[in-house]
Amino acid sequence: QNRGVYMFRIDNDYVIDATITGGPARYINHSCAPNCITEVVTVEKENKIIISSCRRIQRGEELCYDYKFDLEDDQHKIPCHCGAVNCRKWMN
Repeated sequence: QNRGVYMFRIDNDYVIDATITGGPARYINHSCAPNCITEVVTVEKENKIIISSCRRIQRGEELCYDYKFDLEDDQHKIPCHCGAVNCRKWMN
């Protein structure tokens, strides 16, 4: 249906799919030099994702974190366009 895919892997067994519904955090972009980190925590026996800053964030600066995709072979690489000085050129 020509919509984006917004998934977050919790562990080897669970993935949160925010493609249809989800908060605005699903739009946070990847960066090789992120200003945020993610953490999976358990609250009342449910896994939740916490996104917090890992450095001072300037007013108007886009929030971003490292997606930490699994490494893939060259045929399945996803180009990274984050623009960071230390950009790895690939998201996986």
